[in-house]
Amino acid sequence: MKSRHGQDGFSLLEVLVAFAILALSLGVLLQSMIGSRRGLAAAEQRLTSISLAETLLERVGADIPLRTGNTKGNFELEPYRWTLSVQEANFNNSDPRQFGDLVAYDVAVSVFNAEHPSQSVDVKTIRLDTK
Repeated sequence: MKSRHGQDGFSLLEVLVAFAILALSLGVLLQSMIGSRRGLAAAEQRLTSISLAETLLERVGADIPLRTGNTKGNFELEPYRWTLSVQEANFNNSDPRQFGDLVAYDVAVSVFNAEHPSQSVDVKTIRLDTK
């Protein structure tokens, strides 16, 4: 019988190294996918908050009266909540008579997710109303 000096296949060490490299690669890929998913969820929540804030702001002066003060409430879409602040606008160095029969109000809407209250969205505008 002749003895063979060459190898036919991979050694156990080579297979283990290949599996280790594969496991590390899959771990990195999985972490990347999880991070991407978290980012997407945060972006969706922020987009929802912005949309709700704009919708509430459009209602101010229409079905929500323009009255000075602060108001809080909940949206039907849980867990989103809102605060509304209406104050008479204060323009420095301006003549209050320049608006005639109109009054300017600073309107600020804050929308936040009760599960993540630090991620709030603030939208501000100025609305005009008759005296």
